[in-house]
Formats: sequence, structure tokens, C-alpha cells
Amino acid sequence: MIQKAESFDGIDALSCTRRATIRPLARCPSDTMEEHMLKFIGGTVGFIFLVGLVVVIGILMLIF
Repeated sequence: MIQKAESFDGIDALSCTRRATIRPLARCPSDTMEEHMLKFIGGTVGFIFLVGLVVVIGILMLIF
């Protein structure tokens, strides 16, 4: 019979190797990398949106 590993906040201990030694505050080592990646992508999309908005407002000011 296979024994299930103890879980921490619903995450299996086997799915997060070296959790306590590398980043003790993260659930998995990849969680913090994923969070930084999403923040970077969100910031980039936000910056592109703001630049596009300024360009559109500038074009409308030139037309009218």
C-alpha cells in the first residue's frame, strides 16, 4: 500500500522538493519564480497599454 506524504496547506510534500532548505516562506521553489514572472508580464502589459493610450490621445488631439 502506498503511503501518502504529509501535506502542508493542501500541497503534497512530495511535489515540493527541498522546500525548507531553499525558500522557507514559499510553498514550492517555483512559486516565487512564477509570481515574479506574472508581475513582470503584468507590468509590461500595463506599460504598453499606457503608451498606447497616450499615443491615441495625442492623435485625437492633432485631429480635433
